[in-house]
Amino acid sequence: MARVHRDTLLMDSTAVYRVLDDPWAVVFWLPLSKVTICDQVGNVDDEIAIYYEIRNQDKNQMVRAVRER
Repeated sequence: MARVHRDTLLMDSTAVYRVLDDPWAVVFWLPLSKVTICDQVGNVDDEIAIYYEIRNQDKNQMVRAVRER
């Protein structure tokens, strides 16, 4: 992970993810944190959509996000 900016996670790969859950959940994630990204299919804003579970291995936390680019 390269950077956290509000509800946006910017990855070293230049991928950008927008957090669907509480954005405060990632406020203390550090840029050098190890993360795992798994794609999922489920309900997002009352519609079936593809979203991603992003797990911070250092903090043992998980958030749901959608890919912006």
